[in-house]
Amino acid sequence: MKITYSKSGSYILLELPYKGKALPGQFFTLATETGPYIPRPFSVYSLEDGKISFLVKAGGEFEKFLNGCATVEMNGPFGNPIPELDSPLLLSGGCGYAPVHFYAQTHEFSEIIVGANDPTFFDLIDLPDHSVYVTDPTTPLDIAKFSPLKNILLCGPA
Repeated sequence: MKITYSKSGSYILLELPYKGKALPGQFFTLATETGPYIPRPFSVYSLEDGKISFLVKAGGEFEKFLNGCATVEMNGPFGNPIPELDSPLLLSGGCGYAPVHFYAQTHEFSEIIVGANDPTFFDLIDLPDHSVYVTDPTTPLDIAKFSPLKNILLCGPA
């Protein structure tokens, strides 16, 4: 499968042609044609206009084999989708933003809080309205004080 990708700092947005279906929370395995054959799981960031996108942490083995690679093998979708929630607060960190972003594209939500150590992350991703982003250390307890909502969807480092 032919690939295109954008890189900003510590993150890559990888885009592949795809005509199938997937639901927020599901993932695909991706393997490059170069290097050892090791399929790696990635959550869906976006699915639209015959293309599927994945948010990838730069600097790892996958990126090393992705450089100079013309095609990627993709299998999936796998996993259970995120259940329906009543207008949740969406909370994510780093690559954990991928399934949260996909959920926000297809469901109602109250707001999104996104955290990342690398400020260039926010140059790469789309943040919808009702978004807050942070680059300083924040704990789930800080977030709990921020919103009285009972439904919170969380994905990312703890």
